[in-house]
Amino acid sequence: GWRELGRLELGQWWRAGATGLTFGATLVCWILALYHADRLGVGAFITSLGVILAPVVGRALFGVLVRPATWLAVGVATAGLACLSLDGGARVGLAELLFFVSAFGFALHFNLNTRFAPRIPVLALAAIQLGIVGVMGLLLSFAAEDWPGAVRGEILAWLVASIVLATSLRFFLQIKAQGIVPLSHAALIMTLEPVWTGLIAMVWLGERMSGVEFSGCSLIFLALLVDRWALIRRWVRPGRKQARA
Repeated sequence: GWRELGRLELGQWWRAGATGLTFGATLVCWILALYHADRLGVGAFITSLGVILAPVVGRALFGVLVRPATWLAVGVATAGLACLSLDGGARVGLAELLFFVSAFGFALHFNLNTRFAPRIPVLALAAIQLGIVGVMGLLLSFAAEDWPGAVRGEILAWLVASIVLATSLRFFLQIKAQGIVPLSHAALIMTLEPVWTGLIAMVWLGERMSGVEFSGCSLIFLALLVDRWALIRRWVRPGRKQARA
């Protein structure tokens, strides 16, 4: 995005930089949560609350109107979190708290992106954000961690895969898809992200959820569906019309 970066005005740099700092702090919390987590499936559902919290944060900071369905979804999600914090079952530890903080961060980041994306070229905005995330990660690592004298090639391969595939390629595909697919379709598809994470964690890492954990995650997923119910109805209705025809 060098051409787009060269055309940015000072105000655009400030807005993109603020969004990048928010994104960086959020990802640091998320990575620390992954480091301490022993239940990635549960963490994925907690992180997915950012989708629901985005309009709530927008209401608190920018006066964005919040639909009644969103408030209902917040209530259902709160019940799900309560299930995850029951003493008799799953207990909320440091990892879960960090996942919850990152969910708020992703909600704030979503609002900032929504406000600034129409004013800043998307490629430049994404490049600045990912660049700031990388710099923040390196500075915090140098300040707080002990670096090994040598790193195995296997570890470097996973690091490159995380940077190129899971981060850069993921955001490129997401932004590209958002420009092609209708908003209602994209929102519903993104709702399935924690479900896929939980399934992959079960198959690849051998994770299993207790009954309380499964109930809490199910309530959080139900909250996502409640929040997106209007979009689901718009998606389903055309199919019914075609079937009748």
